[in-house]
Amino acid sequence: MAALNTADLEVLVEAAINNRKVGMELLNVLRVANGKEPHPDTYGRGDLNNIHDSDWRAALASLTADLA
Repeated sequence: MAALNTADLEVLVEAAINNRKVGMELLNVLRVANGKEPHPDTYGRGDLNNIHDSDWRAALASLTADLA
């Protein structure tokens, strides 16, 4: 697997915060990379899982450790 380009990731996350379509595109790229099916174009914010605070905090800690 190639190294994660954090500059590109930063741009995508900033864009996703401002534009839900970008967020869905990014989510689908990550889902496919994780061996899952992408969400269909008809999926919206209300169709997504509600991620618990402890889950996203653990994922962020893991990513932070990977980037160290």
